[in-house]
Amino acid sequence: MHYHPDSLYDRGGSASNRQEAKVLLEHVIVQLKKDPSKSIGVVALSQSQQSALRQEKDTILAKQPELQMLFEGDSLQTKFFIKNLETVQGDERDIIYISVGYGKNKNNILIYYTDR
Repeated sequence: MHYHPDSLYDRGGSASNRQEAKVLLEHVIVQLKKDPSKSIGVVALSQSQQSALRQEKDTILAKQPELQMLFEGDSLQTKFFIKNLETVQGDERDIIYISVGYGKNKNNILIYYTDR
C-alpha cells in the first residue's frame, strides 16, 4: 500500500484520482523495466479510475513511445491490462495492482463511503 498525500479525488468532476494513476503507472514502468518477463494487471475500483489510468498510460506513451514495447506481450495473452473491478474476474497476471482512486478532495476532505 502506498499513500500519496498530495493526490486528489475529483469528486463532482471526473470522479477519478489522476495523481494516483500517474504514480501507479510510473511504478508499473519501473517494474516492467526491472523484470520484463512479469505480466502485470492494474485493477481500478471504478470505471472512472480505469479511464484515468488508461489516459495516463496514453500520455506517458505519447511522450516516450519507446516504452510501448514494455506493455506488449509475446504470446496470445497480453502482458499488461487495465480493467475495472466489474470486468477483471478470472484474469491472472504475475503482479496485480489495485488503484483505489478515492481520497481527499480539493477541500482536503477525505471522501469515503459507508453503508450507514
